Amino acid sequence: MASEKILIIDDSPIDARFASKLLTEAGYQTTIVHDSLEALGTAKELRPDLILLDVTMPKMDGYQVCRQLKADPQTRNIPTVLYTIRDQFIDCLRGIEAGADDFIIKSLSGEDFLNRVKRILSEWEIGLGQSVEGVDLELLRPLQEVEDRQALVNALYSAFNKHVRETMNVFLGSHVTSVLVDRAIEKTATEHPFFRHLDSSQLMGMLLDPRMIEETSTGEIIEAFIRFNRELLQLVTKLTRTRPSGPKEARGIVKGVSDMVRELGAQYEDLKARAAPPPPTEEAPPTPVAEPAPVAISEPMNADCTIDGQGHLIYANDDLVRVLGYSKEELLGRRISELVDEQSKPMLDRVLDQVRDEGSGATKLILRSKSGGIVHAEARMTALYDAQGQFAMTRCNLMIIPTTQLLQERDREVERLKHALQEMSEEFANLASTISHDLRQPLHAILVLCQFLRDEYIHQLDEQAQGYIRSIEQAGTKMKKMIEDIVRYARITRTTNAYEQVPLDELLRQVEDELGEMIQQRNVHLQVVGELPTVTCDRERIKELFKELITNAVKFNDQAEPRVEIALAKADPEGYTFSVKDNGIGIEDTEHENIFRLFYRLHKPEEYGGTGAGLAICRRIVEAHGGKIWVRSRPGEGTTVLFSLPRELPTA
Repeated sequence: MASEKILIIDDSPIDARFASKLLTEAGYQTTIVHDSLEALGTAKELRPDLILLDVTMPKMDGYQVCRQLKADPQTRNIPTVLYTIRDQFIDCLRGIEAGADDFIIKSLSGEDFLNRVKRILSEWEIGLGQSVEGVDLELLRPLQEVEDRQALVNALYSAFNKHVRETMNVFLGSHVTSVLVDRAIEKTATEHPFFRHLDSSQLMGMLLDPRMIEETSTGEIIEAFIRFNRELLQLVTKLTRTRPSGPKEARGIVKGVSDMVRELGAQYEDLKARAAPPPPTEEAPPTPVAEPAPVAISEPMNADCTIDGQGHLIYANDDLVRVLGYSKEELLGRRISELVDEQSKPMLDRVLDQVRDEGSGATKLILRSKSGGIVHAEARMTALYDAQGQFAMTRCNLMIIPTTQLLQERDREVERLKHALQEMSEEFANLASTISHDLRQPLHAILVLCQFLRDEYIHQLDEQAQGYIRSIEQAGTKMKKMIEDIVRYARITRTTNAYEQVPLDELLRQVEDELGEMIQQRNVHLQVVGELPTVTCDRERIKELFKELITNAVKFNDQAEPRVEIALAKADPEGYTFSVKDNGIGIEDTEHENIFRLFYRLHKPEEYGGTGAGLAICRRIVEAHGGKIWVRSRPGEGTTVLFSLPRELPTA
């Protein structure tokens, strides 16, 4: 029987008890915590063997709790598993970003749930990723004998990007790849501080701090590189388990790592033969890499060249000489790969292989001129054969794309993206309309039937059944309000209200009248400080904005006399910034951005009502006017919401 201690952190009593019952019957010791803030202290005190962490919780969601657990030395080594009703790939990716060690979906059967827990505990004990079938990272150990650190690091970068990063980009996409690589770097850096990501905008994605390379032995570099690849394979394994095509993706990425190891092994003798360079005489800060400028080309050009079987140029016409800025003597004998931008090298390798195998191929390439400028070209390549029919060389025609055409293509792409964004916005609005129509009717029927049961049969039902009816009504009412908020949120950018000159002092008097009952009941002191300007805006939307902000300021306020002050915080030639300040409960710094997410809640519904849509609607209104909204707040010190509006807006 199992005896491990498992901490269950879940604000849902039903889900927590269900998981606890299954685990207890299987022999595990369980502790349940419903409050996410309390859970952090419990985890330190209990030191469980596994933490089962719900994602959707008030105060702090599971991702935030996970980040804090992994940031604390006392809890970072406890396996933390996200336990969620969500099974979308993006949610699992967010979990990896937060440091989660694995995932369990709540919809699993009891048997599958227990098997998953057992497997996670077992893998954690033996160390998942220490040995992955098909990959022997220990074959990299001999490279620690290399003396030239910089040559070794360059070889590691090149092989990793060529075989591993490119393969991951193909299977998982560049964004997911970047997240996984960054996470693996973070985990490696806990033991190897010199192993860190300096700047995600760097072309190749640096893995080591170049300022520390000379202070680090090649043995340490190889040790860190092996650890990094193990961490990366571990993350890939966890993530691909959540995808239907996961096994195929995992096999492909493992093959990429194996190819990297094989290539580095083949370079061992050459790298070992290099003597270590003399130490630098003085330190200099790294020079920032400027974005290369395109070479100005006024009209299409046909640049021709011939490439031998080893990839060297043996012929180049005058147009290629002119556009790249080299002399013909400088070009001939140079490898074609030296003339291609780093991001185009994988495409060049593929098309050259295709020409050898199939006789021809085509691709788009970015070339680098002698001055460092970039040149865009469409390459068409054809194989040339010797008298025996054996492949001998490649003839390459490069259609150089003029600068004006590049700009036109970029403009068309911008327009395409704008159109796609507009279509997505319309689809979202249509979806909201469908939700409103198709869900409201059955929901209304449910609520009406509950009312009928309560009115006609209440005396025939015991207290438990009556409680069920109340729960159904409460859940139905909450769902109805959420549907209404979705519709409000979706309609904001589809408004047909014309922009007009609106005196905000007058508008605030209307808002105060419409909120009069709430203001009187809560004894609210609402004050407009100074004079407010007349702005060009959608009157109804800005009125809705102020009503939401004032209502929020009163709702999240525990004072006997809530105070709300509205003022013009700043005016400049571009526009205005307004503030809505209260003396309420305040907000943690870490939540200042989260509160603008749709349906995001900091508190339990029974503490403060509402759906959590108000501030998301406020942001949508402000952004529809071309402005921005943000918050300044600390717990116990009140909250100030600020938003900007431009002076001039086009009329609708």
